[in-house]
Amino acid sequence: MLEAVNRILNQATPATRCLITVAILVPFYVLYFATQAWALGDADIRAVIRPGVMMAMQILVVAVTLMTLAVGIWCWPLRRSPLPVPHLYTFLACASTLLYTGEAIMQGNLTSPANMVIIGNVVIGLMLLDQRAVLLAFIQAVVTLVLNDVLVLLEIVPYAPMLTPAAFNQGEPQEWFSIWRNMVLIFGLAGTCFFGILLFNQFESQRAALRRLSYTDVLTGLANRRFFMERLQAETRRAECMQRPFCLVLLDVDHFKQVNDRFGHPVGDDVLRVIAATMKTSMRCPTDLPARVGGEEFAILLADTDLNGAQVACERLASCLREQKFGARECVFRVTVSMGVVECRCESIEDALRLVDMNLYQAKAAGRNRIVASLSPQAASNERICTLA
Repeated sequence: MLEAVNRILNQATPATRCLITVAILVPFYVLYFATQAWALGDADIRAVIRPGVMMAMQILVVAVTLMTLAVGIWCWPLRRSPLPVPHLYTFLACASTLLYTGEAIMQGNLTSPANMVIIGNVVIGLMLLDQRAVLLAFIQAVVTLVLNDVLVLLEIVPYAPMLTPAAFNQGEPQEWFSIWRNMVLIFGLAGTCFFGILLFNQFESQRAALRRLSYTDVLTGLANRRFFMERLQAETRRAECMQRPFCLVLLDVDHFKQVNDRFGHPVGDDVLRVIAATMKTSMRCPTDLPARVGGEEFAILLADTDLNGAQVACERLASCLREQKFGARECVFRVTVSMGVVECRCESIEDALRLVDMNLYQAKAAGRNRIVASLSPQAASNERICTLA
């Protein structure tokens, strides 16, 4: 469920985010209005409150609700537009915070749990709106509450103007007020926790997405050079510890510059994407790691694979690539690749890369469209020891 919500929020346009915010806020506004209407209609409660102040708050609730609905109506035709709506973000955040801050002041910000709703309002804003709008709303709430506290201390305005002293019995709130306060606290706490969980889950999803992006080549979707080198380093340590071989493959697209020069870079990009997709389907995932390490240069890390297994895998890949057809300007062409392969045992990363690069150079020097494979010195030494045994 959380992943589905995050997916919706990540794909939502700015106007859609406003619509979601309106859909969340309006039911709370209606609940506040209904609760206060019930209090005004109850004779016992009406006797211990100041009806004029509550009526003023009702007017504020209605005004904020209507303006919020107007924002929703305005945003509905724009729900598919990618254009930003920062002013609407700011209005929704500040209007909601104004309402809840006013409720907290009217009922006493120390005896009323409306502050919990304000915190929930900040969480919703961070999840759906931008930081600027939330910051302005937060500053507005802090300034309003501090100013009210100063005025109360100076006895310029009364504390909890909506309530009369009769609302408290020996310092304790009457039963109806206690029940109402507990309901607000429970709903406010539940909403804050729920949206807080969504917010943190959204942060985690975004962090994971950024991590994937930092390790992924944008054009092909393969691992990039940075991630490949990290995995190669880890595999080198593991192979040394387990005394198991692994193979390193370096692949270069033959005459790729001619493809770009003749058909254009968009066609060249298509060629690279097809090669990447073919590498993904022909490799053992996630054991093997194909990566793009340069312009038209790819690398493959084959874990727990000896030279014979690597040659079979590379020949299968080369065969699949030779069957691929590319077209541009009514001209169909194919591409071939040259590969250097080396089986490694306990070599350093630098030595392994040097050896596989030498094999790739030999494959290209010998006419391209071929595979040159060899054992590293450590692997060859190990092979001789095993044969003699």
